[in-house]
Formats: sequence, C-alpha cells, structure tokens
Amino acid sequence: MKKLFLFSSLFFWAIWLQGQTSVYLNLPNPCSISNINETNSSKNFLDFNIMPNPSTGIFTLEIKSAKSLGLLVVKLTSMDGKTTYNEQLYSAQKQCVKTFNVSHLKGGTYILSVSSKKEKIAKKIIIKKY
Repeated sequence: MKKLFLFSSLFFWAIWLQGQTSVYLNLPNPCSISNINETNSSKNFLDFNIMPNPSTGIFTLEIKSAKSLGLLVVKLTSMDGKTTYNEQLYSAQKQCVKTFNVSHLKGGTYILSVSSKKEKIAKKIIIKKY
C-alpha cells in the first residue's frame, strides 16, 4: 500500500501496483477532519525539494529516489496550463541537484513537475518579482 490517509469521517487510500495507482474514496461526511496518517512503502519513491520557495526565479531543485533516477523530465507550467520550461535530465545516482534560472518569467504561482518512467510528482513554486 503506497499511502493511507485516515480522517474522522473520510477514508482515502491508494494502492501502488507495477507503476499503476488506484485511488478509492469514501465520503460519508467530508466536513470534519481530525488526524492524518501517511505511510509509504514504495521502493521506487521519487521526491524533490525546491529551494528557495518562493524565489526570484533562480532556484535549486534537489531530486531524490530510493533507486537510481535514470531519465527524468522537469517541467514548469503556469497556472493557465502553458508549459514555460521543459528539460530532460539523466542521473545514474539516487540524487540529482540542479540550479535553474527562470527569472525572465512573470511573478506568480507555477507547477513544477518531475517525471520518471514510473512516477510523476508535482509541487507549487512561487516566483516573486520585488
């Protein structure tokens, strides 16, 4: 089981099986949330950090995985769905650190996604113009 979230009257769980994720929801009363538990047993777990966030458009991306990363696609998308940056990276290591300069972009909220062959993770990044 990849993730298990347990709420007082909301039950959510996802199963990770050979690169496929299935999501199940039971919503009897979605208005009260009391606690959150999360577990992760995936051996191919991919994660990344954006530093600093918010930034001026120059930020460092640190990507980590339980196994070697291989071929990755890094994509920055504006909130209106336009791809503003797209790059392929390759690393035979379990970690990759790269600095990006997208200071030419307008200030605002963007979605930074990192995709491998089996996983895709996305996080918000805020670019501020002072």
